[in-house]
Amino acid sequence: MGVKRTITNRINTNVASTSKTERKELAAELQELVWHLYSNHKSNHEKLSAIRMALGE
Repeated sequence: MGVKRTITNRINTNVASTSKTERKELAAELQELVWHLYSNHKSNHEKLSAIRMALGE
């Protein structure tokens, strides 16, 4: 399953959860998933910029 879909599923699970400890665990997992998504986006952006510079665009 993709990261964005996993994030959406965890948010939906968090909304439906009644346990405070479960919500805290889900929030921590969401934090990691969002950070992972952000880091990959930033890395890919840097790679694309380097490729564009090498191609002279």
